[in-house]
Parts: sequence; structure tokens; C-alpha cells
Amino acid sequence: MVNYFFAAVELGGTKCKAGVGNGVTIIDEITIPTRSPEVTVKILLNFINESKKTLGRIRGLGIASFGPINLNFPSPDFGCIQNSPKERWVGFNLQQAFTTLDCPIAIDTDVNSACLSETYFGAGRDSKNVIYVTIGTGIGVGIVLDGIVFRGKTHPEIGHISVNQDAYCDPFGGVCPYHGNCLEGLASGPAILARWGKSLTALPAEHSGHALQAGYLAQLVKMLILSFSPDKIILGGGVMRTPGLIDLVRVKTLEALNGYITGLVTLEEMLSLIKTPELGDTSGLRGAMLKIKNMTLGEFA
Repeated sequence: MVNYFFAAVELGGTKCKAGVGNGVTIIDEITIPTRSPEVTVKILLNFINESKKTLGRIRGLGIASFGPINLNFPSPDFGCIQNSPKERWVGFNLQQAFTTLDCPIAIDTDVNSACLSETYFGAGRDSKNVIYVTIGTGIGVGIVLDGIVFRGKTHPEIGHISVNQDAYCDPFGGVCPYHGNCLEGLASGPAILARWGKSLTALPAEHSGHALQAGYLAQLVKMLILSFSPDKIILGGGVMRTPGLIDLVRVKTLEALNGYITGLVTLEEMLSLIKTPELGDTSGLRGAMLKIKNMTLGEFA
């Protein structure tokens, strides 16, 4: 029997996961629909506690969650979900909810966790400066600079930046409850569904929605390039599974930059910069586990 194990939890808009492993490899996991916080946490805790029977003591728990979250450690509200569109979770304290495990807990956003794991194990493993974007229920951006997750006073909320919208081509008002037609309000999965009544994948290949979506995402990618000069930008999430979308984003980003950045003036160079994820649906969970492993390294003999 293994003496100890690490656990990880990933909380998403539609589904949640828990996994256990050695800090790098996940050996067992569960996926459940996202319900109320109390019901969801109870199921995830039960899974982790059951794992103790075969794996021994828990060494630490990493949590990767949708945001925004209070990540200011000295704050009494550290670990609290803040102004989220997921109203039942607003004010719920993740740190307190999992204290019954009696182990160190590391908390970060789901997209920061995904960025961390893709940097070390996935599409960005040969790079030090990596940005991960997820486009799904919402739009989130995680940033790793020089191998370390970037965070200031709080974590980035780049999905809510303003973008240029041509009201004639796209008069849609947006779905963001806070900003209306911010990037997330115009280009997230719910925005696409509200605008056309279908997912982007379900629209015909010739539908103008594909170019429109790629144009909004290209504005984001351009801003990330100009702001952070990353080695890799990884575009993930359910919307990015639309066939051909990432190719359109590369083309439109090239057009948007208009030859301004040396080394990003050809489509081949865009292919090297803008990548798809390699870790699939495991990136958030693996990143959360890696974070707690790193945090507790050396704590036990």
C-alpha cells in the first residue's frame, strides 16, 4: 500500500471532478454534474475519503475552480467564490469546505491550473512563458511567466475585456450579466447559443458565425501577444473543438497584427505560437495536483 497520496478537485460550470495520485499522475478520478455547493462538495469529499482505504494518508489537496475567487491568502475570505454568474456558489468558501480532510490545501482558478499543467506536461512543455485560454461556459485566461503562475492582487479576468464589435454585422447585446458585450458576453458558449440557437459546431461550415467567433478570439490573442509576448498560446475549451476554428483564429490574428511583431509575420509562425491543448480534460485536475505537490514538497520525509 502507498504511504500517502495527493488529491485534486476541479470545479467547473457544468461538471466537477476529483482525482487522486502521486502529484503528477492521476490514478483514479470521478466526474459529476455541478450541483449546489453543499451537494457537490459532499460527493467529492466522499470519493477522496474512500481513497484513503487503499492509498493511505492524504498529503495535500489542490483545488482548481471557476472564478472569480478570493486568492488573497491573508484575507478572512480566502477561498471564497466571488461575483460569479453561478449564483448558488457566490460566497461559498472552498477552503473551509474541504478542511475536514485535515491536510494542506492549495487553491487556484481552473484556467491557471490548466495552464500550469500544459506548461509542464503538455503543449507548452518546452516553453517558459505560456498562456492558456479556455472558451466554453465562460472565457478564462491563465498565464505562466518564467515557469510560475502569474497573479497580482487577484487572478486575471481577461475574459471580460472589451472588444471591438461591429454592430451592423453583429447587433447581439451579449450575455454577460456584468458587462453585456464583453469578450465572454459575445464569444462564450452561452453567447453563441443565445445568438444562433445552436452551438458553433452545429452551424454549417459556411455560416458567418465561424468567422465572427474567430475574429473576437483573434482580438484576444493579439492583446495577449502585445501584452505578454508569450512563447505559446494554448486555446482550449468546448468551443475550440469546433472543426477549423483554431485555423481561422491563426489567420485572423495574423491579419490583426499586420506584420508588426517580428517573428509573427507568417502563418507558419502562427502555427508554432497558437496551439491546441495536449492534456484534454485532465489539465485542470493535473495542474491542481501539481500545485499542491510543489507546495508541500519536503514537508514529509
